[in-house]
Amino acid sequence: MAHFKYTDLALWLREQIEKGQYRDGDRIPTEAELSERFLVSRDTVRKAVAVLEQENLLYKVRGSGTYVDTSDLKLLPDSFYSSRRVGILMNNLDHYIFPSIIKGINAVLNKHGYTSVMQFTNNCISQEREALMDFLEGDFAGLIIEPTKGALPQLNYDLYQRIARTRPAVLIHAKIPGLSLSYVTGGDEKGGLLLTDYLLDQGHKKIAVIFALDDQTGTARYLGFVKAFQNRGIAIPDETIFWYDSSDVSEIFTEPLNARLHAALSSCSAVICQDDRLANYLKKYLALHKEFREDIVICGFDDSEIARDQNLTSVTHPKEEFGECAAMRLLEKIKNPSADVSFEFIPKVVVRK
Repeated sequence: MAHFKYTDLALWLREQIEKGQYRDGDRIPTEAELSERFLVSRDTVRKAVAVLEQENLLYKVRGSGTYVDTSDLKLLPDSFYSSRRVGILMNNLDHYIFPSIIKGINAVLNKHGYTSVMQFTNNCISQEREALMDFLEGDFAGLIIEPTKGALPQLNYDLYQRIARTRPAVLIHAKIPGLSLSYVTGGDEKGGLLLTDYLLDQGHKKIAVIFALDDQTGTARYLGFVKAFQNRGIAIPDETIFWYDSSDVSEIFTEPLNARLHAALSSCSAVICQDDRLANYLKKYLALHKEFREDIVICGFDDSEIARDQNLTSVTHPKEEFGECAAMRLLEKIKNPSADVSFEFIPKVVVRK
């Protein structure tokens, strides 16, 4: 019970509602009662209740308590649950935070009697198509998918349409406009806004960004960056923006350095990178090239071990908790296919100097 988390409590509450232990209009136990029963903090209880509030299964009455609303709850017949396999599709396992995400996914799935079948696209559209076809033709209870090159026009839109119609599914790190596919994201736009606000507050006026143009996390972080400048009425110089294709990340800092990237680094006092790994690459590059100012502040995303080891300011990513949340949302989607189980984490900036 020491490792009991809000995702577990939310799932337990949902199961009690579905079993009829808590009926429509019933008041559920108080925060204090749930906290004492499951040996968790009240904050954990509040987060669990918030999950079910988003699904319209619970609602609060000020001064009275939290009540059950089952008017939107629609369950599939028992025959639907015959498969206990979940398909998981990700770009690659090499990305440094993915092992933690996968660990979180499998922990929840295994706990609830499901097994996972994993495939990787290696950031290749054709491999994504093959994997999606396998999932559509196979016997899977549900799918967790990270769309490949999710910021670009979706070349496999037809398959995602079929998935939206026929499979419980949850997207991670991306959304697909026009389709009713639930998603779990890390709050990337908010993270870009918060990090840029922090740097502007520190007096930086020329802030360069290095973002992945084909990844929705990159475009969302860029949007947050832009909003921070717009909120203050400050113009963004064109030369401070550098985009790259995520397939080419290992080649960004090769010689000779891209002219646009050189211009961005030459004109800035701070740089926001797509993630901590890229920030570390940049830090090593600048250490070997003295033509740039020595006091450039380098920031990243994910608040990983890299950020801690290299003393980088970074925006948080929930990692294992992200995976747990994605799996829990999928289990909810399997039981209630009509529900939108989308969830966006709220990031924060971890400052290191």
